Parts: sequence; structure tokens; C-alpha cells
Amino acid sequence: MNIFDYTRYILSMGSDELEILVRKWVSAQSSKYASVHRPAGAGDRGCDVIGFYTPNKFEGDWDNYQCKQYNKAVPTDKGMHELGKILYYSYLGEFSKPKNYYFVAPKGINRNLRTWILNPSQLKKGLIENWGKYCEDTIVDGKKIILEPEL
Repeated sequence: MNIFDYTRYILSMGSDELEILVRKWVSAQSSKYASVHRPAGAGDRGCDVIGFYTPNKFEGDWDNYQCKQYNKAVPTDKGMHELGKILYYSYLGEFSKPKNYYFVAPKGINRNLRTWILNPSQLKKGLIENWGKYCEDTIVDGKKIILEPEL
């Protein structure tokens, strides 16, 4: 009997390999998405793998799969940074807000971040109260993104 250990294989992948695997998996959901896109690399604006529900792409509903391949659970600061990034670029009008946002993190997310995600009002409050700590100086290199009421 040949037993393949998928868990070990996924944990051994690099970041790009994980994104490619997730893109293939999302693409296999052909009844859910009209198309799938993987921007890849710097400048992806927080979108690692995108599932578009309609041919309208960002002008329609879409899901974002944020892939994080770390040697430990995704820390709060990294997760909040990614959420802040997607909110910032949607605020700028580069795309609409995603219908669903998924973290794909083989080693999971830390307890604090998980608690916030499971309690959306706490997540919103935590992001607003800690914007300066998690997002202000990290979304765009060399630029301070101030949390304005519109954002």
C-alpha cells in the first residue's frame, strides 16, 4: 500500500507552491466560480488567489484566499496587516470588497487573531484601535496610511 502524507507535503511547500496549490483547488470549484486568478508577487494588493463569481471580475462578487506559509501560526500583526491592506485598496476603488476572505495557513492562525475573526465586532474594533500598530506604516512602503473615517 502506498500512503502519501498530504499534511507533510503541504507543510513542506514554499509560499509560491502553496498559492499554486490553492489556485488549482479553487479552480476545481468550477460550479462556484466563473474564473480564478493568481496575481502572484509583490503588488498583489493583498490578493493571493481570487475566485470571481461572474465574468464581471472585481465589479462583481469575488472571494479572496490569502495564503500564508509560515514556520508557525500566523501572528496577529501579519493577519491584521493583510486585512488592512485589502480594506485599503478596496477603499481606493481598485476593487470591491470581497464577498468572502479566507486565510489559507497550513500552520493555522494564532489564538488572538482566531478569537477576533470569530467575533467580527471585536475584529473591527481591534483593527481600528490598532491601525497604527498593524497597518499605518506597513501597507505601502514609505507611505503612512492614516485611518480616516471614510476608510
